[in-house]
Amino acid sequence: MAKTPEVAQSFVNELIPKLNKKWEQEAQLLKDHMDASCVLSDKGCIQWYDITFMINEVKKKLLNVSETEIQEYFPMDVTITALFDIYQSFFDITFHQVDNGSELWHDDAKTLEVVDNASGATLGFIVIDLFPREGKYSHACCHSVVPPVRLPESETEFSPSLSVVIANFPAASGDRPALFLHSDVETFFHEFGHAIHGLMGRSKMSTFAGTRVKRDFVELPSQMLEEWLWEPEILRKITKHYKTNEPLPDDLIEAKVKSKNAFSGRDTLRQLQFATYSLDIFGLPFSAQPTEKLDTTRLFYDIEPKVLPGMEYARDTHFEAAFGHLTGYGAGYYGYMWSKVFALDVFDYIRSRNGLLDPKLGRRYTECIIGVGGGQDPNLSLQKFLGREPNNKAFLDNIGI
Repeated sequence: MAKTPEVAQSFVNELIPKLNKKWEQEAQLLKDHMDASCVLSDKGCIQWYDITFMINEVKKKLLNVSETEIQEYFPMDVTITALFDIYQSFFDITFHQVDNGSELWHDDAKTLEVVDNASGATLGFIVIDLFPREGKYSHACCHSVVPPVRLPESETEFSPSLSVVIANFPAASGDRPALFLHSDVETFFHEFGHAIHGLMGRSKMSTFAGTRVKRDFVELPSQMLEEWLWEPEILRKITKHYKTNEPLPDDLIEAKVKSKNAFSGRDTLRQLQFATYSLDIFGLPFSAQPTEKLDTTRLFYDIEPKVLPGMEYARDTHFEAAFGHLTGYGAGYYGYMWSKVFALDVFDYIRSRNGLLDPKLGRRYTECIIGVGGGQDPNLSLQKFLGREPNNKAFLDNIGI
C-alpha cells in the first residue's frame, strides 16, 4: 500500500508532531498523580517499567475505571461464545465444534468447523489453543496452516482452509473461572480476526490466499474488528458477571469507553517509535564487510527522545533483542499504524450504517476486501467498499487529535 520506504517514513514522521502535544499532557497528568512507589529517571523521565501501573492508577482515580472490576464481567467461556455470535452474525457463517478425540497436540486445543450460511459449504477449520503451558509459545498469534485455494478444474470450489489461534490467557483457579481483561478480549478478537481472514481470502494461487496480502494491509481486518469491543451495545452483549450473571453496567461501560483515548498519545507514539526503529535498521546500507560495528541498542535509545520525549527505557538493557517483529515484519512494522488508519475508516463506514451485526454488509465487506486475498491492490479493494478514496479522518478522531 505504501509501496516505498519514503512514503512509509513520511507517514510516520507526519504523525509524530501531531501526537507530541497530547503525550505531553498525558505525561504531566501521570506525574501529577504518580504513586510513591514510582520514581522518575535522573532526567525526570517516566520509566518504561512503571508506565502501565501509572496509567491504570490514573484511570482508577480520575476515570473510575478499574480493570480488575471490569474483568469480573468477562468469564472466558461466556465471552468467547458471545464473540463467536458476533462473528457468525456479521460474516453470515456458523461455527460447529469438532470432536477431535486425541488427534490434536493437547486437550486444551479445540477445533471449529466454519460453514457458510448461504451455500452450506465448509469454508475451513480453526483450532484455538488459549491456555499457557510449559514449552508453549508465550504470546498470542494466528498461523495460517492451509490456505483456501481454488480446486483444479473448478471456478467455484475451494479447498477448506485451516488456521490456528494461539494465546496464553489465565486459566480457572479454584472457584474463580478463567476471566478476560478487556485487553485480552481485544487480543482474542484480533487474532481470531486473522483466522477469519485466512478462511475467507480465497485465491487460485496459494501465495495470494488467506492472509497472504501486502504486509502493511494484513493487520487492517483484525484491527477493524477490535473496534467492535468499544461499542456499548457490543459490550452489553458479550459481558456477564461470573457471580451474578449481570451484564456490564452502563456506568462502567461509559467510563471504559471514555477512557479509550485517555493515553492514545503515548500508545500511538510507542508504535511509531517501533516503526521508526524498524525502518532505520532495515534502511541502513548493506555491506558484505562492514567497516564499523553497528550499536543497535544506541540506535534505539537515540530514537526515544525524538518520538517519545519524557519516557526512558532502562539503560544497560537490549530491547531490540526481544523485538520479535523485527524478524517477522522487517521494515514493515509501520504497517500496524498504516493499517489502523484504514481499519478505522472501514469501521466508521460500517458503524454509521448500523452494520455491526448486519450479515449483508458483512458479506459485502468480505467480497470487496478480505475475500480477494492478496490478488488485488488493497487500495482498490478499499475504494470499492467505501465508494470513495479512503482517508484518515476516523483515525485522527479516534486518537483524539
